[in-house]
Amino acid sequence: MKCLSYLSISLIAMAISGTDAGARNEGKLPKNAEPLSSDEISKIYEGHSVNYKTKKSDIFYVWLSGGKVLGIATDLKDKSSNGYAEGGWAVKENQICYNYDWFDKDRKVVFQDEKCKEWYRSGNQVWIKNTKDEDKWIGDIYKADDELKKIIQKDVVSGRFEKVKSSM
Repeated sequence: MKCLSYLSISLIAMAISGTDAGARNEGKLPKNAEPLSSDEISKIYEGHSVNYKTKKSDIFYVWLSGGKVLGIATDLKDKSSNGYAEGGWAVKENQICYNYDWFDKDRKVVFQDEKCKEWYRSGNQVWIKNTKDEDKWIGDIYKADDELKKIIQKDVVSGRFEKVKSSM
C-alpha cells in the first residue's frame, strides 16, 4: 500500500488545476460569448468522470448527483492505489464550484482544493473562466476543448472508490 507523497500531491495539484497543462490563457472572452445555463453545466459534469493523467498517476474524479465529488489516484507503474478524495460540487448560474480533500493511508487530509469556473459559449466554441483557483490562474480564460476531451460520459469512480479507500 502506498500513501500520497509530497511529489504525488504536487502532481495531483498540477493535474487538477483550473488550467490544465493544455489550457492557455487567452486573455478575454469573445465579444459575443454568452453564459451557459446551470442545466448545461450540470449536464457536462453530473454522473460523468474525468481522467487527469500525470507522469506517475491516473487521477479520476466523478461528480455525483446530490453534489458529491469522489476521486481516486492510481500509480501508473504498479497500478496500486495512492490516494482518494471526497468533496462536493454545486452549480449556480453559469458557474460550477467544487472542493475536495485528498486523504493518505491514515485517513488524514494531505491536500485540499477548491475551484470555481464560469462557462461560456461563443458560436460553436465553449470557453472557461477561472473564478476561484490558485492565484496564478484566477481570471484565466481559455477554450474548453482540452477539458471536455477529458470527460468520460459515465461514472468510472464509484465502483472502485470503496476498494481504493479500504486499501489505503
